[in-house]
Amino acid sequence: MPFIANILPIANIFNIFYQAGSFVFGGGHVVLPLLQPMMDGLVEPDKFLTAYASAQLVPGPMFTMASYLGAAAYTTSPILGSLVATIAVFLPGALLLFAFLPAWEALFSHPRLQIAISLVNASVVGLLASAFISPVFTSSIHSIFDLIVVITGGILLKRYNLPIWGLASLLALYTLI
Repeated sequence: MPFIANILPIANIFNIFYQAGSFVFGGGHVVLPLLQPMMDGLVEPDKFLTAYASAQLVPGPMFTMASYLGAAAYTTSPILGSLVATIAVFLPGALLLFAFLPAWEALFSHPRLQIAISLVNASVVGLLASAFISPVFTSSIHSIFDLIVVITGGILLKRYNLPIWGLASLLALYTLI
């Protein structure tokens, strides 16, 4: 696929998002450190972070950011870019699901496989930390005040069970003041 991706820009979009979808295990947040370098030069860093923030505000999988990034990267036809990126990022998981679903119970009953899956899940924690540090933390926290806002938001979410849309609304109102 990379050979064709060098010839056809839309194939490059498919290739990037298919690869990102292939490496994700445990959640869409781990796709950030994988996807960011692949999108370098196709999408500006601020648009990448906008896609991440927007995906946080809507229900559903983190992969919804693929739709935005596909449209932003393929400016010739944003709708086509969005469609191709979305299909490509979900395709690896769907193919694995259809391949392993019939034998899943038999496979998962093996203790060694259960241990392997728990180890893979542990590595996801490291990827999530990486996704938080770069690009989110390094491009969003520029001062101690920014850090205080983040910590306060975390407290509002965790301790007071404020919904994410409520926090986003408060922060939007704050920026208007």
